[in-house]
Amino acid sequence: MKKTLALVMIVKNEEKGLEKAILSARPFVDEVWICVDKFSNDNTLDIAKRFTSNVEEYHFENDFAKARNFAHRNVKTDYILFLDGHEYIEKADKLQEYLNLDVDGLLCTIRMENGTEFRNPRIYKNGVQFEGAIHERSQCKNTALCSSVVIQHHRIGGQSVEAIKERDIQRDEQMSKIMLNELRSDPKNIRVLFHLALWYQTKGDYRNTLKYQNLFLKYSPAPSDRYYIYFNRALLFLGKGKLFRAFWAINKAGEEEPQRWETEKMKGLILFGKRAYEKALPCLVDSFNNNKEDFAYKPLKRDDAGTWNLIGECFYNRGVYDKASTAFGLASDKAELSEQKEFFKKRSELMLEMVRGREN
Repeated sequence: MKKTLALVMIVKNEEKGLEKAILSARPFVDEVWICVDKFSNDNTLDIAKRFTSNVEEYHFENDFAKARNFAHRNVKTDYILFLDGHEYIEKADKLQEYLNLDVDGLLCTIRMENGTEFRNPRIYKNGVQFEGAIHERSQCKNTALCSSVVIQHHRIGGQSVEAIKERDIQRDEQMSKIMLNELRSDPKNIRVLFHLALWYQTKGDYRNTLKYQNLFLKYSPAPSDRYYIYFNRALLFLGKGKLFRAFWAINKAGEEEPQRWETEKMKGLILFGKRAYEKALPCLVDSFNNNKEDFAYKPLKRDDAGTWNLIGECFYNRGVYDKASTAFGLASDKAELSEQKEFFKKRSELMLEMVRGREN
């Protein structure tokens, strides 16, 4: 029996990306329901009404869970999909097969602008409620991985500059007030600690980032979440030039989830920064291996051209110019942009000239 699916959205000042979001879901959904913030001051409401009669205005009360629960309260379909106005479905293959699974939620892939990916139950069974005023989450009792659905987060291209600024201000206020209040009520709230650690890192607050990372790692038993926090700790230390600590952090990440290419790539970057070129090489080469599991968090976007360039740099710094030439040539082959291809090609040719200069 075919399971029905509705797209449900809560939006404010999303005129730039809303149409694309709706159209990306239309082939897969039976209904569209859109809740528009009463303080939206662009054409969001008019655009929503062009695509569905199920549109209503809503006074947002600084609580995303409350807003989502309000928006889906009258929906009658078997399942619900939620998208933000600056997101769109990149692919959704064999969706009906997943909807026939006996689960409360389907873990879809969310891809951020920087290439980072994570999983979230964006498709959930009707009747499931949300909790959490910010970084809200659906209360699914059981979930299944739905690898065929990929949702692209697209703030830069999908929101106006003004809407982005307003949302950033709102998020900062909510994080500093709502989440810190939640933490006072429950100092061991790992969801809050996780998001505070990540938020303070985006704000460049080194001290508070470490504080909430430490608290999270103290209380959380989840290997996937712990891996992501340790990986971000390695990034934090790398950015500060604290390379010994960065290497310690990425090794701790590797203990949580072994045999990941992202771990090897980060080790290679750190060792390269320490000018330990010979030690960096095997790590960089190992980073070409694919992960054997589909992990919850994917903190790096694959960049084989960049990796071959680093390998070339390692050989160059060791004076092995013939291998450096080969590596830069492979970087050129893997590069997507014509400017990059030409740049790496010239580096490869320069290495050959240096080889011939030695021979002469």
